[in-house]
Amino acid sequence: MKKLIPLILLVFFSVGLIAQSPTKIGFVDTQYILEQMPAYQNAINQLDNLSAQWQQELEQKYAEIDQMYRKYQAEAYLLPQNEKIKRENEIVEAEKAAKELQKKYFGPEGELFQRRKALLQPIQNQLYEAINDYAKKNRMGAIFDISNNTTLLFYDNKLDITNDIKMNLGL
Repeated sequence: MKKLIPLILLVFFSVGLIAQSPTKIGFVDTQYILEQMPAYQNAINQLDNLSAQWQQELEQKYAEIDQMYRKYQAEAYLLPQNEKIKRENEIVEAEKAAKELQKKYFGPEGELFQRRKALLQPIQNQLYEAINDYAKKNRMGAIFDISNNTTLLFYDNKLDITNDIKMNLGL
């Protein structure tokens, strides 16, 4: 019993200290900060231009396929059976090639995804390092991202550290 009393006192004392030390929390709008960063805007513009270029290329391929199909339909009744099969196969192969190209550019692991990752990840890492530095310097217990968050119902604007993070980034 004598050993248990000091242990109980230690637990109550520890809980009392923890309860007295306020946990600092903050909120930051990372999307707002990213939009203020020139490097991020340049990367987004590059990605948009590349995407538009690839989309135009795909539209041209599909227009060619459509033209092949219309020509085939117009001439189909004059063609011998083996020529019909040959043209149908050409159209099918052209469609497969266009779909493969689309997948190559815009698929889940496609070139657009890879380029987005290569261009944006360093910028996002820079932002998260600034947030980590701020959190360590100010002894923050938690920082929540309020951009694109539909589950956060309320937060006090006094806890918003977005402008502090922007200043740390030199924005």
